[in-house]
Amino acid sequence: MYTLGPRPLRVWNEGGRLFSLALLVNLIGAMFVTPNWRAEAFIDLTRNPADATTSVSASAIEALDDMTLTIRESGFEPSEVTRPAGKFLLSVDNKSGVAQITLRLSRVGSGHVRDIVVPKDATDWAEELDLQPGMYDLTELNHPNWNCRITVN
Repeated sequence: MYTLGPRPLRVWNEGGRLFSLALLVNLIGAMFVTPNWRAEAFIDLTRNPADATTSVSASAIEALDDMTLTIRESGFEPSEVTRPAGKFLLSVDNKSGVAQITLRLSRVGSGHVRDIVVPKDATDWAEELDLQPGMYDLTELNHPNWNCRITVN
């Protein structure tokens, strides 16, 4: 019996299988040729909730000048720092053994700038600052003798 009209289209024939296989091989190959595809695709999924104390994005951290201070049982190391005015990343590593620290940044002669409470489970803290020329003191509120003088030119 003969019917008039278009023939049914066979999509999944030998040519279709070959095309699908070639497409799959190309996609897999592209993933390995692009070196950072995994990091870029999953960066938001791998963030640690403990990193919430860091108020600077990862890309901004790379672009900023970094100033790292360490708090030990004896206080800040270094105890004095001089740097140019402008934005920078202030990082504080708590190696003092004190579970929770509260930092106070004050401008000498002008008073309190801000307080920073570093959570108990966080040993490190970092934040972008933009300080104008002058002298600043960074102290730990419960240990007033732990002091770092920051001079901004």
